[in-house]
Amino acid sequence: MSEPTQALNLNWRHKTHVFGDITAILTWTLHDKSPALVLIPTHTRLTHERITPCVVPLAMAHMWAPETGSGAHAITTSRIFAAALGFSPENPRTLFRITDIIIDLLGDLIRTPPFPAEFERRLHIGEATMTDRNTGHANTVEIIVNV
Repeated sequence: MSEPTQALNLNWRHKTHVFGDITAILTWTLHDKSPALVLIPTHTRLTHERITPCVVPLAMAHMWAPETGSGAHAITTSRIFAAALGFSPENPRTLFRITDIIIDLLGDLIRTPPFPAEFERRLHIGEATMTDRNTGHANTVEIIVNV
């Protein structure tokens, strides 16, 4: 079995918007370097064990646009996103909130610049967790080399 490849690097951001307990990140997918909008819980440590990023790739932006989109797609996907973000997928207010956040950021997603060339020269070689001995607070950081 082959090693899984990394699909996102949420340290590489174009913009970040915080909507209370939901954070929206404009970034790029790593497989094709295209813009993507990613929703994550605001108050959860950013590790692959703790979060499931909710991704709206640029190629799917039209499905969320009120003029061209699909209400069925939006509500179904918002339910999946709500569960991944730790909310009830049956709460209509949560579903509308997630949908509104995505619709509000479609313009930013479309205007996200191309994948920065300087990111191409950085190679992710690992992660390190640093723990403050006084507070016990742990912080995970990426280890990279410039190539």
